[in-house]
Amino acid sequence: MCSYTEIRAEMEKAGYVLEDSEYEKVVAYARRKAEVSGKDESYMPYLLPDVIREWVTRQAINAVTIAAMTAEKILKQEVKENGKCIYERVAVRN
Repeated sequence: MCSYTEIRAEMEKAGYVLEDSEYEKVVAYARRKAEVSGKDESYMPYLLPDVIREWVTRQAINAVTIAAMTAEKILKQEVKENGKCIYERVAVRN
């Protein structure tokens, strides 16, 4: 089983940095993708960089979405409690 340290180093230079535990999940996910598509371990050097990019992008999108949903919830609660949204009060709420 290969750790693909060269690929990880290249991706980190490009700004795609993952914690060790995340990297292990990404490698396992890439292996599953390769297996499902009928490819063997030799396909991993081609697949892994794309999976790393997808993973980091998905994590960023999820973080932004969660932040937007949280802000919307806070704003709705402010309107419910006060009949209007006073942004200064909302800003210090969380």
